[in-house]
Amino acid sequence: MSRNFLSAAAPVLLLVAAASAHAQARLALLDAGAEPRQPIRYQLQPGRSERAQMDLQVQMALSFGGQTLPLAATPPVRMNLELTSSEVATDGSARIRFVLSSIEAIGEGPQVTQANQSLSSIKGLSGWYRMDARGNVLESHVDPASNANDTTRAVLQDLEQSMQRISTPFPEQAVGQGARWQVTQDVNNNGVQMSQTAEFTLRSRSNNRLELEVRYVDVNFDSVPNLPAGAKLDSARISGGGTTSLPLDRLGPRASSAAVIDLGLAITAEGQTQALGMNLGIQQAVEPAD
Repeated sequence: MSRNFLSAAAPVLLLVAAASAHAQARLALLDAGAEPRQPIRYQLQPGRSERAQMDLQVQMALSFGGQTLPLAATPPVRMNLELTSSEVATDGSARIRFVLSSIEAIGEGPQVTQANQSLSSIKGLSGWYRMDARGNVLESHVDPASNANDTTRAVLQDLEQSMQRISTPFPEQAVGQGARWQVTQDVNNNGVQMSQTAEFTLRSRSNNRLELEVRYVDVNFDSVPNLPAGAKLDSARISGGGTTSLPLDRLGPRASSAAVIDLGLAITAEGQTQALGMNLGIQQAVEPAD
């Protein structure tokens, strides 16, 4: 099992729920939506406990010389997370603890067996994150694993960065149905420097429940380490989106999304340059397990 597979699972681990050096997020309100308008704020209570189930499926393909070569799909991964709001301040900010109670690859065969052997090293990981009432993650921490190996330590580092992208930031302004805002997040993780932009649309609001649509708009890589000799990243595109049903008084949403990332590489060897394309498809779903 490659580390890339484990790293791909990390952002989804805490998709619903968030490090010392945290990802920076910038929010731009595009349209305040229709009247009536009101601010969107989380309404969490201390001592609330929930469970969430998350599923992840990743597929990859390479293209070279006009030919497309699908790579073997990694097995679907299912994760269960326990969440508890341990503290809620008067300003609405909350400290939320999490425990990864289970994680497993689904299916049969040697690839699934190998995946589960690697994934077993991160079962039981725990930590906490603190976010404000607008969904901005302020700080977070992943507890060190007692059985940490190189793979586990790598996943822990990925989790620290992934936890900064697990909540949905809301505009400061009051908004109504049809409101749209963009969130751009800058990430520096294991030498990869990138930014990703997503656009959110408020489809409806009923009391404290939001129905959101998300569309992936842009992705940029400023630095990508460990490329083959003579290779450079020429282009990067992201497409896709999903939906989120979010009760403001709960710790996690019900959400599903599908994203496609296309990377274009130029590889120069012996004076000749060839184009190599990489296509990464990611499907993920989150739902309450209570």
